[in-house]
Order: sequence, then C-alpha cells, then structure tokens
Amino acid sequence: MPIRANALVVMAKAPIPGSVKTRLMPVFSALEAAALARALLLDQLEHLRALRNTDLYLAFTPPGARRLIRRLAPPRFEVFCQTGGDLGARMRHIFATLFAQGHRRIVLIGGD
Repeated sequence: MPIRANALVVMAKAPIPGSVKTRLMPVFSALEAAALARALLLDQLEHLRALRNTDLYLAFTPPGARRLIRRLAPPRFEVFCQTGGDLGARMRHIFATLFAQGHRRIVLIGGD
C-alpha cells in the first residue's frame, strides 16, 4: 500500500485487566476497568477510521498483546508495538520510523 503524506498514530495500552485504568480500580474491578478501556479504544478507532488521505496506525503496549490489538483494530489500522523506555523515547521512535517510511505529517494521540 502506498504511503500517504499524513499519518495518525493512536498510542494505547492493550485493555488487559490490572494494567489499564488502574486509578479507577478503587471504584471498578480490574475487569471493569479493562472493559472500559476496551470500549473507549474501540469507540475512538471507529471514529478515526473515517479519516481520509491519512494512514492510520495503532501503536500498542505491552509487546505480548499483538493478537489482542489486531482483533480490536479496524482493518484500516496498521498495528505495531511501541519500543523505547519512557513515553518520550517511544514517541521519538514512532516519529523516526514513520518519517523514514515517507510520511511528512504525523500526529500522535493517546488511546482514550
């Protein structure tokens, strides 16, 4: 598939119980927090897939969640694992990779 000038990247944690929305767990169980994270991510991806003239990406963490993320992501989204230590390093890596692929304009947004 040809590379478009524009790229939009959603950076998200896989909705795995106990690893997402942990600040809500005094009120929600780990399963409920993960279900909320999943619903928020699915809603966001559904809205974003309407964008045209933009390549869509879903950068996920943790590395072992590829199958789960691929099942959740609409077909227009290319998925890849975030790499790097802290958030800044992961963001720099995403920008460097996508600029190297030929994108000229890249936007990163959070997964919820």
